[in-house]
Amino acid sequence: MSNSIIVVKTDGTKTEVDRIDGLTIHFHGENNSIEIYEPFRFWNNHIETRDNLRVTIGAHSSIDNVTIHKMWGSIRPYPVSTVAIGSHFTCNGLHMFVSPDEGNIRIGNDCMFSFGITMAISDAHIILDKKKQKIINRNKDIVIGDHVWVGMNAALLKGVHIGNNSVIGANAVVTKRYEQENIIIAGNPARIVKKMIEWHRANYGEYIQMRNDYAGAV
Repeated sequence: MSNSIIVVKTDGTKTEVDRIDGLTIHFHGENNSIEIYEPFRFWNNHIETRDNLRVTIGAHSSIDNVTIHKMWGSIRPYPVSTVAIGSHFTCNGLHMFVSPDEGNIRIGNDCMFSFGITMAISDAHIILDKKKQKIINRNKDIVIGDHVWVGMNAALLKGVHIGNNSVIGANAVVTKRYEQENIIIAGNPARIVKKMIEWHRANYGEYIQMRNDYAGAV
């Protein structure tokens, strides 16, 4: 399989293209594929491949300043790595580090990411148990559920799982799995600070207006 950039039309038709506006792609190695679903709006985004990187971005995504970087390694060929981003994804600044070894990143539908966010499935270098000479920091997938809001400058590290309808606070450093839904996670190290929440993309004024309009219509 050669390197490919595929645009998926709204009717499901797939078209191979040479470039996508707002997205710079540097192919290194072979068997890399980038698949983007229409409609989308991109500004200043960058993908750096090695071998065997699969990237999919769902429809109705509006993203700016997102970098997906599969890191270098000396052992070839690299295993397959995937970055799967769902539909209606919005972001103003995200850097994803994909290891040359095994590991994947999955972001669900209708997620909203702020700026300065980092996601990394690997520590990049090995840590050993000194006595047992056993690796203690293996790569782990990152999985983000549907309708998750990630605040500015948050770091999501290997093994993180975030449940649906949740919020990650600004500057949070998240290192664990949180299977619960409708929670706020914040702090360094991050912890659950609020349960049974829901969030909306509207700002305060917009939300109050929508609520008043709904009350007046009932």
